[in-house]
Amino acid sequence: MLKIGEFSRLSQVTVKTLHHYDDIRLLKPAHVDRSTGHRFYTLEQLPRIHRIMALKELGLSLEQIARMIHEELPTERLRGMLTLKEAEAQQRIEEEMARLARIKFHIRQIDMEATMSQLDIRIKSIEPVRALTLRILAKDHGDIVSVGMEMFPVLEQHNLNPMKTGNTPFQIVYAKEYAQENVDFEFVLPVSDTWQGDMPLDTAGTFTVREVPGIPEAATYIYTGNIDDIDENLVNVERWVATNGYKLSDEVRMVMLRGPFHRLPYDEWMMEIQYPLEKA
Repeated sequence: MLKIGEFSRLSQVTVKTLHHYDDIRLLKPAHVDRSTGHRFYTLEQLPRIHRIMALKELGLSLEQIARMIHEELPTERLRGMLTLKEAEAQQRIEEEMARLARIKFHIRQIDMEATMSQLDIRIKSIEPVRALTLRILAKDHGDIVSVGMEMFPVLEQHNLNPMKTGNTPFQIVYAKEYAQENVDFEFVLPVSDTWQGDMPLDTAGTFTVREVPGIPEAATYIYTGNIDDIDENLVNVERWVATNGYKLSDEVRMVMLRGPFHRLPYDEWMMEIQYPLEKA
């Protein structure tokens, strides 16, 4: 037999709540000492209290819970209801985390007003490159990752390492406006002049060879850190571009100086943003 405090600890339910459930006959103690009034419970009562609390988390009233407990709700049905509730809660958390990230972004952009002139922008020309390319409409970051997961084994099968061509792999993002999803995205894997043929993936599409043109004049900015920060760094470059009298471009290149080809974790990647310049 367990004292009410012990049962409270095992079930993670307060003693006050257990008293209330006793009063409304939702969960009676296994034994009550007549002389002291102390309540005692058993381990066998834990499944019942867990069911009660699970149904409460689903938003049911105590009256509804009492009926469902009396009807002995099947475990699989209860588990399915809780799984759905878990998914809804997870979605709310992710939405709030995204909202928090946006708030932090706007705060940092406000703070950037004083340091914009200190952004280490280098202007240079970018040479054209012959490359295998695959352009996709990425629903979200997961789509981009899934292409990478398919791409690396195929590269190994073809004994192809773009880093050995003397040119670094990069991506091109095409955008006329800000988009949270359905991003027009192109993978670019430089290849030698002797490379022939396409490189099909199982599901993501087929890499085809094309000549990627150079950029006569580009504003370049290198940063090291989490790949998730790329959008914020791009915004900072675009602000520099607009501030210095250039047009905003519909495409921008993200060059992987250090990244997946070096088997490094996200927070150790080094990327160069290459932004085409054209006077406004």
